[in-house]
Amino acid sequence: MKGFTFPVSSPWAAGIVALLLSLAVQLPFANDDFDIGFESMIGARFQGPIQRAWLRGGFFRMGGRPMLSPLPTNPPSGATYASHPPLAHWLFHIPVSAFGLSEFSLRLVPILCSALAAFLLAFFLSFRLGPIAGWTSAILWPSVPMVFFYGRMANYESVVFLFALAACLLVLRGSPRATLWAALLLGLATCADWAAGFFLPGIAVVCWRRHLGWRPFLLSLAAVALAVLSYFLILVKWEGGFAEAWQALTAAKGLAQATETFGVTSFLKAQGHHVITNFGFGACIITLLSTLVCILRIRSKKSDELDLLILCSLIANGINIALFPARAFNHDFWWYYLLLAVVIACVRCVSSLYRRFRIIALVVLLALVLEGADRIATRYDEENTGESKTIAARMDARFGTEDLVVMQGNFGSWQFICKAWIYDGVKHTEDGIALIDRFLAGEIEADHLGIWYPVRLDYENPDVLRHWQSLGATHEQYGESAILKFTRKK
Repeated sequence: MKGFTFPVSSPWAAGIVALLLSLAVQLPFANDDFDIGFESMIGARFQGPIQRAWLRGGFFRMGGRPMLSPLPTNPPSGATYASHPPLAHWLFHIPVSAFGLSEFSLRLVPILCSALAAFLLAFFLSFRLGPIAGWTSAILWPSVPMVFFYGRMANYESVVFLFALAACLLVLRGSPRATLWAALLLGLATCADWAAGFFLPGIAVVCWRRHLGWRPFLLSLAAVALAVLSYFLILVKWEGGFAEAWQALTAAKGLAQATETFGVTSFLKAQGHHVITNFGFGACIITLLSTLVCILRIRSKKSDELDLLILCSLIANGINIALFPARAFNHDFWWYYLLLAVVIACVRCVSSLYRRFRIIALVVLLALVLEGADRIATRYDEENTGESKTIAARMDARFGTEDLVVMQGNFGSWQFICKAWIYDGVKHTEDGIALIDRFLAGEIEADHLGIWYPVRLDYENPDVLRHWQSLGATHEQYGESAILKFTRKK
């Protein structure tokens, strides 16, 4: 169009470019197989069984009830996966039902949520600090390792981050309509995962320091409480009674609190490694210094909106670590909610330097982007070569997407699980390749995974499953004849 000029100084321009860059980096890797790292394949491990059961049994026929280890009955049956509210699972089912079960369809919702979060953050920073801040945010976001690996993870973090970020930004606006929408979004985020409630203390601080009154906080608190109550009532319907629903929640709490023990020193070392690996050394130093300045500014009543957003991020992530230390010890994505503080701190640093020392500001931005890209490339190569790739290739040669493995579960029960679970258990052992060869040969490895025979199931004969379950509790009681119509894949 004649005379058209791209409005580079507009917050909309920074936001749209941030969204497009995020999609450009994430989408090419959206269909990676399950062997691309433990957490980045969490779609196959967690969402895969849930979504497969809904595809086989019908989402509405099964009442949208998620089951992590569904039994291959018709329709699928099993225990409710009650550790998290179901909204995220329901959202993931939209692309799965449209495109079929694949890593791409499982990851599409998180990728879109990550891109929308990039848009919101770039738009806000451009509006608040100027176009340089917006463009810095747009460039920096896709280069953060946490975004690259876990922004596309088919889990809850990306969804909750988007809704919680939007809620915090609306609270900062302060208008009655904005605070009402903020409460609604935080309530929806809680319907995806409990971690959304961890942003409530930060919102309380925002109300206090911005002199907004307590209405925004109370509305958000009521929305979170309503989300929790709604989930419990849904669970009552699924489980058939209040006592059964409470029992399911209690069991879920037991699963969330891992029993692994570790010392304080080892825990702190693990957290330091998680943070540096996922954000980079330079970004961590900038965030640490910015946090100290932020605390001083808040204490002296000179804080601005960015200080309060950093505080919201720190509080939410701190609660997440404190409540689930064992999970945080093992899973580095437990630091996902620190992403808000890291990006804001780095963007503010670069934009402040740009006012007086443009060359230095560009060098700092380039260094942050290059370090992030180097960490992404190094980790990606490590996950795609060597033992992990060998184990995955051998499993892929023997098992398909629809194949299930019979595995002895808790209390003498049997579980039917997908290959991603077996891959994860094998991958984290010292003799992984030897173990996978013995597993594929049908040998018992009770000391490692409690695995017996890898089998394919006859979905059309539910009587076979019932007979299998009725035979007993220990694998010593079974012989080859007990498999009946379960046939080992050659």
